[in-house]
Amino acid sequence: MFDIRLNAGGSSPQGTELIQKLAAHLLKNPDIKLYVIIGRRTYSSAILNAMDFKRLTNAIFIGEETAGKPNHFGEVQNFKLPSSEIIVNYSTKYFKRTDDDSNSLKPDVLFETSYSDFLNGIDPAYEWVKKQ
Repeated sequence: MFDIRLNAGGSSPQGTELIQKLAAHLLKNPDIKLYVIIGRRTYSSAILNAMDFKRLTNAIFIGEETAGKPNHFGEVQNFKLPSSEIIVNYSTKYFKRTDDDSNSLKPDVLFETSYSDFLNGIDPAYEWVKKQ
């Protein structure tokens, strides 16, 4: 199980390399089930890694929709304006991972954590995976 619900991104190549190695292992061991938990705080490079899981494995996605689009701008750079010293951030690359232009990556099995679950320390997605 990979839980990337709280992954707001960063750099995706390391994750892609890990997922490629895991996919090769899963080809040799097809009886292993893989679960990927995604959510509203899965964003940017984490979505790229989720799309790698989708492309390279038979992972079952559970949780909530991601916060960002599978196709998106990224690799943010910045510069400082000389007079005001305001920092300007800008994207340098467009990542296209699917022909579908959806607003988020949707899980195969939807689980939303209610306020009651949160108060009681219950994680419905994790509980579901444990039962599988």
